[in-house]
Amino acid sequence: MTHFFYLGQGINGLKALLNHPEDLENRILQIFENKIDISVYGIDLVRVRRTNSKIMVSVLMDRVDGGITLGECAGWNKRFRGYLEEAALTPQPCEVEVASPGIDRPFKTLNQCRRAIGKKIELVMVLDGGVEEKAVWRLAELRGSILVLENEKGSPERHEVSWDSVRSVRAVVEF
Repeated sequence: MTHFFYLGQGINGLKALLNHPEDLENRILQIFENKIDISVYGIDLVRVRRTNSKIMVSVLMDRVDGGITLGECAGWNKRFRGYLEEAALTPQPCEVEVASPGIDRPFKTLNQCRRAIGKKIELVMVLDGGVEEKAVWRLAELRGSILVLENEKGSPERHEVSWDSVRSVRAVVEF
């Protein structure tokens, strides 16, 4: 497996990395996931972008049981910055921003769905012919990339939806 490092590759190496940010994002995700307790925290998304002379690394993370605090985000921000400096992936320190996905944001990953098992979700899926259908379900379980859904009215009937056919999914707040 090839790892992409800035160290020793000069400015052309950095440009190559930034032209393929998914490679850099995957490498950063590996570093971060090796440093967190995955039974407590999950990283949903790592994005890298260049702004003028800075490299910005945005991380969406949450507690496995949901509800990461602002203080925890600030603490991880500092630790992640240190991990990036140790790894020497870029010629200058990166700006790091760590945030919670937020309850009102659509899920971007199956990890976010995993934390919603047993809860109500609003799902927009694409049916055959490109027609979209929107419905509220209870997420019963995940089987790989298949969402197993239960009807809200207590029916024992279950539906299976492939993650590939999901246009958007978000948590429904229950009181």
